[in-house]
Amino acid sequence: MTEHYGIEFGLLSDTNNTVARDFGSVLHQQEEIQSVYDDLGLNLPTRYDDESFDPPLPASYALDTGSVVQIAFVDPGYTTRLDQTETIRTIRTIHV
Repeated sequence: MTEHYGIEFGLLSDTNNTVARDFGSVLHQQEEIQSVYDDLGLNLPTRYDDESFDPPLPASYALDTGSVVQIAFVDPGYTTRLDQTETIRTIRTIHV
């Protein structure tokens, strides 16, 4: 992505949903729902590298060099994502 847009910035991944839990942006799946996922062959613990059956909500954050959040996006609709154009524009303004 950085090569395509000609910018350089760090990307972080939230393994084990540590930050998502701190931000309250995980969805706990009840046992009944867990069995439905199992029946469909969807192994959430493997998919999200987390044994809790708590998938994270789609979220994106951009922080400036002073660690101030410039973009915060969370949406429970797993198909909804932050607009990439807006993200790149904001990152370009804070990445000097």
